[in-house]
Amino acid sequence: MKALRIHAGPLAREHIARHGLQPADIGVIPAAAGGPKGLILGPLDRFVFGQWLQGSQQPVHLVGASIGAWRMATVCLDAPVAALERLEHAYIHQHYAPPPGRKRPSAAQVSEQFGQGLREFYGEQVPQLLSHPRWRLHIVTSRGRHLLSREHRWATPLGYLGAFAANAVRRRALGLWLERVVFSGRPHPMPGRRSRRRCHSPRTTTPPGRWR
Repeated sequence: MKALRIHAGPLAREHIARHGLQPADIGVIPAAAGGPKGLILGPLDRFVFGQWLQGSQQPVHLVGASIGAWRMATVCLDAPVAALERLEHAYIHQHYAPPPGRKRPSAAQVSEQFGQGLREFYGEQVPQLLSHPRWRLHIVTSRGRHLLSREHRWATPLGYLGAFAANAVRRRALGLWLERVVFSGRPHPMPGRRSRRRCHSPRTTTPPGRWR
C-alpha cells in the first residue's frame, strides 16, 4: 500500500513481525498540528476509534496539538464517529467576516471567534471528555517567552525570527523562546519524560476556548 508508510523501532518491528499489530498493543496515539491537513485523517480516525480499538479494553493516552487536540478531544465524546463528522463540518464551514473598512479580520477576532466556536461545540461536555473511562486526553500547547510572551504587531514576528534562528543553531535553544506546556485530565499525567515540558492538570472544567 503506497499511501501508508509505517515507521517502527526495533522492538516494535520485531513484535509486529511476530504477532502483527493488534488493538491491544496500542498505548499512546499522537495527533499532530497541521490545520486543515488534519481533516485528511478523518476517515482513519473514524475507523480507529469507531471500530478497530473497540476490540480492546486497555486505557490509551491521546496526545494532540492544535487540530490534533480537537480531534482527540472529540473522540472522548459519546458516539465518537458522529462527533468527528460534526467537528469536520464545523471546521470546514468556519467564516470570519472582516469588520467594516478592513480587508481581513484581525488575529484577535479570529482567536475570539474560534474560541467561541469551541465553547459552542464542546459546551457542557468538557467534564465528560476529561473523565473518559478509557481515553486519557493530553493537549500540547506552547507558551511564548520574551518577545513572544504577548501578541504584538512588530515584536511577535521578531520573536519568531529569534525562535527560528535559535532552532537552526541548536534544537534545545528553541526552549528559550517557546515552552512546551501539556494539559492533562486528572489523575492521568502524560507518559514519558517530563524534563522539557510543563504539565498541568485542570482543577476546574475551564471552557476549551480559554485554553492557550
